[in-house]
Amino acid sequence: MFVLRRYFVQLNMLDFDEIMARFEKLGKSIQNKEGFLEEPIAILLVHEAPDNPCSERWPLIKWFADHGYELEEWHNG
Repeated sequence: MFVLRRYFVQLNMLDFDEIMARFEKLGKSIQNKEGFLEEPIAILLVHEAPDNPCSERWPLIKWFADHGYELEEWHNG
């Protein structure tokens, strides 16, 4: 679990608002280029088993929650 703690520390070194602004800018750019009418939605892909205790999903979920965003998980299968 040490690695996951370090991963979370690294996430906290990022400027959350800047990351969200990048998502927004990218989404709007794709929306305009492709002519989508719907509001863009950012999706983070993490390829790991849902029951993996070493998953990077948990630090990501916590990092977003700490900034007021709840991540919805979708599972394949």
